Amino acid sequence: MNIRGESERSETVELIMPCPEFTLKCDPPTQSVHTGASVVFVISLEGKHGFDSKVELDVKEQYSGITSSFSVAELSLSRLQ
Repeated sequence: MNIRGESERSETVELIMPCPEFTLKCDPPTQSVHTGASVVFVISLEGKHGFDSKVELDVKEQYSGITSSFSVAELSLSRLQ
């Protein structure tokens, strides 16, 4: 219980994305978040074998009561250089 008498719950979030032509790196790779709190992940894009396309970010599945957003929902190598 917290100070307001509300129950607390924590979840662990992990990003795993295997891709053959580019790599997405997530820093930190995992975080725990408590009810009512937020966490920030920094996602970076590294092209391989001449990859130079845009990559769109999206969240497909998440637990009930959890929301997500991206400050930038599309990454490109030119934007990062």
